[in-house]
Amino acid sequence: MMKYYDGNVTGRIPGNLPDPYYWWQCGAMFGSLLDYYFYTGDGQYNELVTQGMLHQVGPNNDYMTPNQTKTTGNDDQGFWAMSALTAAEQRFPNPPEDQPQWLALAQAVFNTQALRWDTQFCGGGLRWQVFTFNTGYDYKNTISNGVFFNIAARLA
Repeated sequence: MMKYYDGNVTGRIPGNLPDPYYWWQCGAMFGSLLDYYFYTGDGQYNELVTQGMLHQVGPNNDYMTPNQTKTTGNDDQGFWAMSALTAAEQRFPNPPEDQPQWLALAQAVFNTQALRWDTQFCGGGLRWQVFTFNTGYDYKNTISNGVFFNIAARLA
């Protein structure tokens, strides 16, 4: 998996995988690396995980990062929140005090998504995409809502 990651190379963006990979896959990758550390105790990727996950938090510390505006779905944002929750639950070392902490990041994602809950169709739910200009904004899907429920249950 790490042979595909180039976010730690000068000139590349930390927390991103190169094309053809999607942003949500980066969030899921960091979740896998968190599990790797938790189960093996091998911290060789810890700095890379922290750097990548923090670089993608966005200006409001909620994983609404400007470098993904054209493709941000509720599910994408949610994968990053689930990884942040995993870091908190597994007691992965928190970022420096002047940076957002893992639990706060997951809470911020939940709060932004809760505001997007749409009761207009299907008895309620999150739309797939966040922005009206993105293809897929006009429907709701299972993954966006499933990820939201996962985050909600883990925060409860």
